[in-house]
Amino acid sequence: MASNTASKSAGTRVMETFQLTVECGICTNVRELRLLPCQHMMCAPCLNTILKSSNKCCPFCKERLTGDSAQSYPVCRITSELQRDIQQLADALKDYHLTENEENCQSGKCEKLIRRIDMFCTSCLLFICYKCSKKTKCAKTGASHTTEDYEESLVQKYKTKYANWKAQKEKDIQTLKSKQDELVADIQRGVSNLSADNMEQVLENANQQKTECQKVRKRLAEKRMVLSEYSKDIGKVGDKQFIILVSQVCGDSQDEGTSIEHSLDTECSVVISQPCYDVTGWEGKMLVGRNDGFVVVDSRVPADTSERGDQSRSHRVLKSVSTADSGHIISIQYYNNQIYTLCKEKKLGAKRQVIVFDSEYREVKRWSVPDFKFISQLAVCNNKVYVSDTDNKQLCVYSATSGKLLSTLSNPLFVKPDHLNICPPHSVLISDWQTNRVHRLDCRSDTITWTSAVVKDPRGIALDHTGREVWVYSYATKSLFILNSDTGEFKQEIHHEKFTQLPDEDILTGICLVDGKLWGAARSSGLLKFTVK
Repeated sequence: MASNTASKSAGTRVMETFQLTVECGICTNVRELRLLPCQHMMCAPCLNTILKSSNKCCPFCKERLTGDSAQSYPVCRITSELQRDIQQLADALKDYHLTENEENCQSGKCEKLIRRIDMFCTSCLLFICYKCSKKTKCAKTGASHTTEDYEESLVQKYKTKYANWKAQKEKDIQTLKSKQDELVADIQRGVSNLSADNMEQVLENANQQKTECQKVRKRLAEKRMVLSEYSKDIGKVGDKQFIILVSQVCGDSQDEGTSIEHSLDTECSVVISQPCYDVTGWEGKMLVGRNDGFVVVDSRVPADTSERGDQSRSHRVLKSVSTADSGHIISIQYYNNQIYTLCKEKKLGAKRQVIVFDSEYREVKRWSVPDFKFISQLAVCNNKVYVSDTDNKQLCVYSATSGKLLSTLSNPLFVKPDHLNICPPHSVLISDWQTNRVHRLDCRSDTITWTSAVVKDPRGIALDHTGREVWVYSYATKSLFILNSDTGEFKQEIHHEKFTQLPDEDILTGICLVDGKLWGAARSSGLLKFTVK
């Protein structure tokens, strides 16, 4: 398919793909390699350096080396021939170019191979090559891919689909506006006929119509916001991202009449009254990030709903872990028998570190991440640690095992991607409060699978595993929004008196849903717990 994206020499791509196979494992230069008795290889200059040192052993397996110089070891003929063949192939292909669209099959199985995109899976929203469309399973359904040919006609099809969606949204907006006008007119007619004899009835009717009018006005504002946000951005993206966005916004959504409505019990437990920054569940316990460290709270004991001092009487703090020498724990997550935390310098310090603890709360490793002096979060998924790098409008991705930086993820839609959480089995949720957007990121391909523009100033975010719903706290409206986890479609908004009572500077920076309870970490009000109905 024709594309206007940047292209790359096919010869260059060949060299990039096979360089790891033929380069020296120490200096990474492509040179003639010497074969050691242990079957490891390295170039002559690196080997001579080792043989002249006091530690004459293979750097990869530590087997002792007895030779005096690189010439004591044979040249690896197979590698030399492979180097020559690869160079010849690269030279032969130097005048051919592959565009990004043609190069990158997104199945995760073709990272080192040159396979152009042939198909688009309408279920998992991945662009894949023909071979992977037949050999791999859909990441969403686990069954065979449901594909369409990736060609110009597919783009045109999705442009038509978007135009129809936009027209329907505009029609829905007009219908709601007409309904709002009718309700206002009914209220005006009723009030114009107000008298001493019918005052109570007229005012009662007016209040009922007022409530209905407010609901309609709210739905009208939400639909206008969604239409405005997508119309503003959808024309700025490339063909692939356009198809994905249209698939998300125009997909089949759950019927509003059959969706399950949630609410929060009127009572709210203040489990910890000191500042908290993040909360996550772990085998009947809650891990809570706070000043100078984190605490482990027993979550299975029914909460006392009264607010009593520093801690609710019926919730026990099982363990307190100090990081006072390093700073405050502003984000925390349990993953693969370890506790991953994001630690920030105290007060207005900007230094941040990922500190990892084992299940016995002993520190096992730590590494530095980009500086940022405000609240930010991490999420661990697919053996990768995602950390917000807000100053650079991106996410940094590290190995969960070694802490090594694997990549950085930038996106035109990212401005303040501060709040993160996991969306098992293979996704991460992102709240960007500056752009009023919520994203779902597929960690297998590190691509955005959907974006929602419904929530204004989104902060704490979490997945309700039972209903596969995304819950997001809005600092602007002091309410919770519920989105469909598969599509990002808006489902419901929940208000609670406790949210409106939070100080203006207080924010639910971390939320978690466990066993019918909503836990919220507020940086001034502490750890809160609500019962979900």
